[in-house]
Amino acid sequence: MWWRWTLGCAFGESLGLLASALLGALVSRLAPEDGSIPWLLATLLPLVGAVEGAFVGAGQAFALGALVDRRRWIGATAAAFALAWLGGALFSFLEPPRPSSTGLLLLAAAIAGALVGLLAALAQARRAGLPRLPWVAASATGWGAGLVLAALLSQRIWGPFGAAVLLQEAVKGLAVGLVVGLVTGPTLRRLLLSAAREGEESSA
Repeated sequence: MWWRWTLGCAFGESLGLLASALLGALVSRLAPEDGSIPWLLATLLPLVGAVEGAFVGAGQAFALGALVDRRRWIGATAAAFALAWLGGALFSFLEPPRPSSTGLLLLAAAIAGALVGLLAALAQARRAGLPRLPWVAASATGWGAGLVLAALLSQRIWGPFGAAVLLQEAVKGLAVGLVVGLVTGPTLRRLLLSAAREGEESSA
């Protein structure tokens, strides 16, 4: 189950980043030429996040199979990503005009990833009946590490927007998803096995 979960995270995040890159490029065309982001744009970015979250949730849900309600899991993950993207959009208004140092960029990525993992885990735990504290801790750690890797890999992505950039985004998504799956998989497996044992004992 651990490897199915890891692959589900990897392919889900890869497809999610592809879709969000395409939608993000479309949304960015609405921004003024001076690079400022209007408030209207902040309302559109959560839709991009919801699409990414839906792909991630779908990959995870299909890996888990009958252990979870797929629709609820996908919906919970999509909603969590939408909230995270909304927070990122609002935070962009406070971004300094000068580029941040690499250290600050990685710190921001770790915090953003932990927030994504926190929101996703809270929503997933509620829908799947998982214990909140251990799942939130694992998810926040996994996504924090994943987004740090994403920030590092994003600095390597170059070229005009097109097939080459989309391919690089897909590879980045695979790498990020693998990290998330490898970090969160053991905790999820332990929680699901514990829930299964409790169910068997209660029915005995």
